[in-house]
Amino acid sequence: MARTLPEILASVNDRVSALDARLRAAEQENARLRARLEDTESRLDEARSERDRAMLDVEFLTLSHRLADTPEALLSARRRISRMIRTIDKCILLLKDDPAI
Repeated sequence: MARTLPEILASVNDRVSALDARLRAAEQENARLRARLEDTESRLDEARSERDRAMLDVEFLTLSHRLADTPEALLSARRRISRMIRTIDKCILLLKDDPAI
């Protein structure tokens, strides 16, 4: 038996309503996932920063261990390095003042 126009319209209206509800649910899920993504990216940036700081600490500790095994030897090595840096700075100043260069 053929359906009447009001029945067809009611059926279409029901389907549109169901699709509209699915669309709203999908939009809400999308918004939730976007917020979760932003949070995850933020935490990833923090973790990367923390990792970079830790890597610098490891490099510093590795270098300081190579310079000296004891705190006293480390102080001595730091003093030697400071003297070398001052000497290098003096050399640079002399080179800057040299008219031949």
